[in-house]
Amino acid sequence: MTIMQQEQTKIVCTKSIQFLDIVVNNFRTNYIPDREISLDEGMLGWRGRLRFRVYNPSKITKYGILVSMVCENSIGYICNLQIYDGKCEPLTETVGFLLEPYEGKGYHLYQDSYYISVHQTNELLQKLIRVCGTMRVNRGLPKDMTEEAKKLKKGEVTFCRNQEILLLISHQDKRLVNMISTHYTAQIFETTSRQMGVAKNKPKFVTD
Repeated sequence: MTIMQQEQTKIVCTKSIQFLDIVVNNFRTNYIPDREISLDEGMLGWRGRLRFRVYNPSKITKYGILVSMVCENSIGYICNLQIYDGKCEPLTETVGFLLEPYEGKGYHLYQDSYYISVHQTNELLQKLIRVCGTMRVNRGLPKDMTEEAKKLKKGEVTFCRNQEILLLISHQDKRLVNMISTHYTAQIFETTSRQMGVAKNKPKFVTD
């Protein structure tokens, strides 16, 4: 690539970033989401040449641009987003950037296990953002709790609470599901499977 081509590429990238900043600012300011929001990832399909294009064989869209986003649960409106540019920034920085507009406003945030930890949940609680989602074993689950969970039978749960943080492990189907929440109890409800019509016991925030 010649020096002129490099300069042209830099100009295009700069203009793209400026355009993205305008779009994201409009997403943030032109609509106020309801209380329930979610933090997750999405893939914009792209098979062309791109330095930060990613490949994920487990996704329907395997090649593309990875986007972390905050969405309103009810209609899926994108409230805030950040494009992965190939730099491995700390996860806490990504979460902090995406959730900063919603701090101190009493939002309920739903996440998957990629983002959640006990430490992060406690930090968000101090910022008046209540959390609910699945959680990985190495993100702060007590060892004695995980050992007790190995003895659970199908439909049973074990849980512990540290002030407002609830940790719960549920035996669902053939596996254990680890969960954390700061706005649910460990109450169990009986639900009926849509496909099989079989009654199952599940924690309330699993069905929600």
